[in-house]
Amino acid sequence: MQSFVKANASNYSDLPIKKRFEVVQKQAEQLGRKITYKQAKAIYKYSNAGTVYINDTYQVQHCVGNEVHDCADSLKGQLDYLSIKRRDKKPCRNWSDFQQIKNMICENGENRFAVEVYPPEKFLVNTSNQYHLWVFREGVQLGFGFQDRFVNKTNGYQTVNVNGVEFTTGQGCI
Repeated sequence: MQSFVKANASNYSDLPIKKRFEVVQKQAEQLGRKITYKQAKAIYKYSNAGTVYINDTYQVQHCVGNEVHDCADSLKGQLDYLSIKRRDKKPCRNWSDFQQIKNMICENGENRFAVEVYPPEKFLVNTSNQYHLWVFREGVQLGFGFQDRFVNKTNGYQTVNVNGVEFTTGQGCI
């Protein structure tokens, strides 16, 4: 994966600030939701927090400390937040890429747990092919998950046949 660089502009960069909020209002309207100018301003601020990084494939919004939103007060300042999307807007479900992004962007990312949340329907947000990771501070143990390393170092799939039953393992694209 290519290294990330800090982005110095966004789609909003050429618009006056008030027009940016109007864009948010229009996007909400397209999703069947009418919001006030004040709500649009808050959503804009929320969605533009932190630092944005890009490489050839991905755009990642990285929030640290008090920039992190959507967490309990008891977790404020304890998490990093990563919002990951492909620059071509296509879906991305490459777990290995997400792991590498966490390790590259978060300080000591290779030593930290991250979670992706699948919420109850009443909290579902699915307005784009965008994926969210909340990264715990170093040393936090989740109390669940694998406790040993077992890594397939080849890209692709291997199939083993035992008593006429096929078992397949691997990583990468099918």
